[in-house]
Amino acid sequence: MNLKLSLAFLLPTVALSCPIYNKLLEDLPIGNPCLADGKNDEEKKSQRTLQDQEVPELIPNTGPDYGGGALMVLKNNSLFHPQGIARPFYRDPQTGEGVAMADLIAHYTSGAYGESFPGVGKDLCYFTFQSLPPPTYIEDQSEVVPRTVDGVPQTFYNFPKSDMERYMYLGDLAVTRMTTQIEQGNPNILFGGCSSGSEASKALCAMNISGTEGSQCDDARSNSEVAWSQAIVIFKVDPENLDSLKTFVIDEWHGSVYGHLPNKHWAYPVFGEGEDLIASNYFGWGNNGGLRAKLVQCDKIDPKFIKPKGVNGNTVMGADAIDPSTGRTYGEEAYKEWDRLCGIPILGNPNSDCVIDADIPESAVEEEEPDNAEAETKSALLHFDEKCIYSNEYIDKSRACGTKLTAAWGDSTKLDMFEKELNELTAQCGVEFCDDRGYSGEQFFIDPSGFLHCGADEAPSECNGGITYMTALRDYGTCVLSAMEKVSTTKKEASAQALSESDAVLSTDAERSLESCESMIECEAKVASSITDEWSIKFCMNFFSALKDPDLNPDYDQFGWVADCGFGGDGTPESDVYKSCADLFINDADVEEDVAVDEPGTGDEETSSSSSFVYSMVVNTFSVLAFSAMLLSIN
Repeated sequence: MNLKLSLAFLLPTVALSCPIYNKLLEDLPIGNPCLADGKNDEEKKSQRTLQDQEVPELIPNTGPDYGGGALMVLKNNSLFHPQGIARPFYRDPQTGEGVAMADLIAHYTSGAYGESFPGVGKDLCYFTFQSLPPPTYIEDQSEVVPRTVDGVPQTFYNFPKSDMERYMYLGDLAVTRMTTQIEQGNPNILFGGCSSGSEASKALCAMNISGTEGSQCDDARSNSEVAWSQAIVIFKVDPENLDSLKTFVIDEWHGSVYGHLPNKHWAYPVFGEGEDLIASNYFGWGNNGGLRAKLVQCDKIDPKFIKPKGVNGNTVMGADAIDPSTGRTYGEEAYKEWDRLCGIPILGNPNSDCVIDADIPESAVEEEEPDNAEAETKSALLHFDEKCIYSNEYIDKSRACGTKLTAAWGDSTKLDMFEKELNELTAQCGVEFCDDRGYSGEQFFIDPSGFLHCGADEAPSECNGGITYMTALRDYGTCVLSAMEKVSTTKKEASAQALSESDAVLSTDAERSLESCESMIECEAKVASSITDEWSIKFCMNFFSALKDPDLNPDYDQFGWVADCGFGGDGTPESDVYKSCADLFINDADVEEDVAVDEPGTGDEETSSSSSFVYSMVVNTFSVLAFSAMLLSIN
């Protein structure tokens, strides 16, 4: 199965309104880039007000925040991705394995989605800015550092005095630890920095608090173009360093007291106890922030941001380090570079007509399907007739559904709960599949051709064994669908509850999550409705055809007996396989005779005719195909 990620980008040198009509799967047209209006989102900011949500805007409203995460203003094909680079945002319900942004990037650069796309075969970098505004509002204004913008006193997003010393310490700690990784040769990190932002620097200056890099009163810091605190990282992603990258980010950085855990605990104190695990005095750090990122070709980035060296002659620095070539902070200079770069819209839906790469081969403009496209997309699992579930929109909604439902930055409790529930439920489905086949305790998995297995199981070698396999497949699908429905409903209900109980700061994210969950459920309902009797027969015939296909099944010559069980023929309505599939999957009343499944030469009959079998197999195809078609080749 060949997964095609939808990549929409515009070529200004080509006089076409829609130069490339990209596809997720080679036979499934989706994600038309003609829908993009070619404008950066900040040009449309006047149309994206918060008057109904009453979320206070970050003032100054300069980039990269542009007023805050609630506004969702993006530029030059940047994207919001709250799960970060290593955390799965999409789950394969068959295996329980997750797909993270790093997986998609590594797959993209390998050429799996198209060899003529920008950056394919090159080192790709994920250039990120994580914003950390102060608590939205502190009632006792004597507890905050007074703040004015253009002479106007500010009520919101003022800095609590009692938190600022620890704030400066943690900024230095994070940058020193990340840049030490670079110095020690971590291949996954090219740049790590922290910009306090002009607003925090002014507050720190007023309190006479300095960091390891010097005074916050320095003009480069207190008058930075970057107004709000930003954690800045450039990750290098390729297939060779994929596992080490995810291990570092999840375990060594976010999961360790020697990594970023002290910073996360300070914002949201749920990570245990320890000398360096200290909570902030005021709750709400990170509200109205967000994680913005761009995927760019590494060699497009100014080399001065690739493993830069500080005043000590090595890469180890503290927060707000100064770029000696400009006299400004590395954070401000990194933002200018990030702002200049045009991102590769790996999830589709570009928000700009910026130039990704002026040297894109002309052959990429009207790339046609290869002659063997049909062979490349063959699988034991047939694709749906309803294509919405393969679309950019559905993938994008899956990133938002059930996310950012807690007010505190760093609070991933709900997201962890959703992932844990789905993992456990789908894993149990695999356990039951193997139990039903007599392989209790064996590891369940799905191979790249779409066949389900249990450890080193043996394939069915006679009719009854084949029926046992198909029955287990049916029940597995029912189980998976039940798991998916349960978790989707949980996410939707959690979104609605968060919306009803939240303050203004959280309500925008909760509303976005709820809308995304509802959109996903609507698409899934369309897919379920598209599973007709005729499609179910096609699914069944496709499965038996795959058994005999040498491209999909190296052991195809072991299944000659299948035809003797009543599953032979060319697939026409008069053939045995068509009639047997109709009887096995839908028990169609229009089929003129029951087709028994006999063991050759025994006369024993075993016939499946229950309506529950029909319904269960239909929902199985819904649950399995919806996600395996998109994710199987990645994992």
